[in-house]
Amino acid sequence: MEPGPDLNHARTSDGVTIAYQVTGAGPAVVWLPSLGNLRAQWRVSAFRSAYEHLAP
Repeated sequence: MEPGPDLNHARTSDGVTIAYQVTGAGPAVVWLPSLGNLRAQWRVSAFRSAYEHLAP
């Protein structure tokens, strides 16, 4: 199974680091699932299916 999209990071002006992934070509969607590990989420079939459905 593929690990999912590349993991990127952004830092806010107050020093907080936010991890994010980019997939698909549609408009931007912010998705905040309950799991904090983005790479692990792609290994859960329900999450993977939801992400693939949201990002045509």
